[in-house]
Amino acid sequence: LADTSYEFGEACPDKGVAVLSTLRFAEGTTTTTDASRGVNENQEKVLLLRRTLKILAHEMGHLFHLKHCIFYQCVMNGWAHLDEMDESPLHLCPICLRKLHHGLVPLLLVVQQG
Repeated sequence: LADTSYEFGEACPDKGVAVLSTLRFAEGTTTTTDASRGVNENQEKVLLLRRTLKILAHEMGHLFHLKHCIFYQCVMNGWAHLDEMDESPLHLCPICLRKLHHGLVPLLLVVQQG
């Protein structure tokens, strides 16, 4: 994670492991600080949870061999800073959802046959 300034997580699909970090959520690392947006303590907790879930969903997508999405607003979009993350949804776009489905169906068939 040290080689990029705004890395939020890393996944290694071949090994089935991923790591995420909330380090970038610390004060002073955003381009538009949460305090300047008037975020109160309750909103801050919700924002922290939402950001963490986005990173988790994004890295899980990488574990299923999904690449960064360039087609729609999608949880698999790449993020250069927190503002971009905050603007992205917590769901897959139709293209990435189809890619996930296409990758999972063969696995499910193997499990059913086993």
